[in-house]
Amino acid sequence: MSITVDLEKILFENPIDIESMKPLTKTEDGDGDLRNLFNYNPEFIQWLVDNNTSLVVSSYKTATIYAIGSLKDPRDNQNKLSMWVSSFNRPMGLHTSPHRIWISSSGNLWKYDNVGQQPDKENFGDFDASYIPTMAYFSNDIDAHDICVDKHGNPYYCSATFCCICVPSQTHSFRVFWKPPWISKVAPEDRCHLNGLCSRDGEPRYVSCICMGDAKNSWRDNRVGRGVIYDIKENRVVCKNITMPHSPRWAHGKLWILEAGTGWLGTVNLEKGIFEKLLWIPGYLRGLCFVGDKYMVVGSSEDRHESTFKNLPLGEELKKNGKEAICGFFVVNLRTMKIEHTFQFFSPINELYDVCSVEGITRPKIEQLNNVAYEETV
Repeated sequence: MSITVDLEKILFENPIDIESMKPLTKTEDGDGDLRNLFNYNPEFIQWLVDNNTSLVVSSYKTATIYAIGSLKDPRDNQNKLSMWVSSFNRPMGLHTSPHRIWISSSGNLWKYDNVGQQPDKENFGDFDASYIPTMAYFSNDIDAHDICVDKHGNPYYCSATFCCICVPSQTHSFRVFWKPPWISKVAPEDRCHLNGLCSRDGEPRYVSCICMGDAKNSWRDNRVGRGVIYDIKENRVVCKNITMPHSPRWAHGKLWILEAGTGWLGTVNLEKGIFEKLLWIPGYLRGLCFVGDKYMVVGSSEDRHESTFKNLPLGEELKKNGKEAICGFFVVNLRTMKIEHTFQFFSPINELYDVCSVEGITRPKIEQLNNVAYEETV
């Protein structure tokens, strides 16, 4: 399903049953208007255009992936927001590039390849990238989270359930690439909730864990101030005493992380082994990507008042700042550390997991599994 949006009009480029969506889109306004699903500042569209980029966002609670881009409407020569909405089973980790997207989904790892420009037959403009599923690796639910890709294009992904980094296997559900040294046994017990992973210099390097426990579900009682960032190459903890760390990312010579349990974005001082806070954002932070050398995009979820989120410092931070946690993403200027653009989702979309940029692609489309793409030989 695709939505082309300006502030005055919404065009659905594939037919949908609007009546059936009203219960899902009802907000405080109560009128079921689909525009109530999200809001953004108008300058955000121009930011996408100026940076020649698009964004892909995953939301596992609503089983949806959003491909957000821009296009120029020939009727008024104005840039408009384009949103391609794909249904997906519990999507979480993403890894994007102009030619390929990897998606983690419960126990599965999906590879989508870009088959090129696709016409938009319903309305104006074309999609400059169309990603179709070309390969998948299946297993039972291992609670797959973050994905990274090495310099050879090989994928690595986190299993929170088994507390390890996985790689695809031709004979098993997955192959263990690495497990934390404090984990005595690879078992489906979610002992430390290993959730985050990133590469550095073309190889998997840093992971985030909620705690260093070695008992079944021990992280649930050790969420505050027990999180660590671990360097799997140097085999050492590079930062500890973090509250629910997520989304480690190496960029611009620094290791960036999100302290989801407090709402702080910051970097790891690798020499001192400490988390240096840079910007507070009102939300449970997950999903971090970079656009060029000037911007980053940070994903945020609401405090859903579930057991996982109870008694976190985030609640006090929100209260202290007079804010409510929001679901959406924020464009942050790396030079000023200030938020320049905000894109907010509304109920029923109250959480995001990952956000990735696709630089060089302005209007992406991620095909549904039941759609067919074929190649002719003449």
